[in-house]
Amino acid sequence: YLARKGIQPHGARVTGDGRLVVPLFDHDGQLSSLQYIAADGGKLYHPGGKTGGCSALLGTLDAPGTLYVAEGFATAATITAASATSG
Repeated sequence: YLARKGIQPHGARVTGDGRLVVPLFDHDGQLSSLQYIAADGGKLYHPGGKTGGCSALLGTLDAPGTLYVAEGFATAATITAASATSG
């Protein structure tokens, strides 16, 4: 998935079978679930995890600057990389 999209994992992990694992957090910052993204882009959530109202954070909120909101991991990873090289 990462190679096909031309992106870096930005802190997400890769399983032994090649799936990207993206942690999802609730509004209090608590880990609520995991999203698994296969090489073909297929997405599944960890069984029993809460997904509604959750998000993944790429980058940091510690430094001042622009906050970007994206719908998917690949889009967010592209924006994160582009904003790091343009600043």
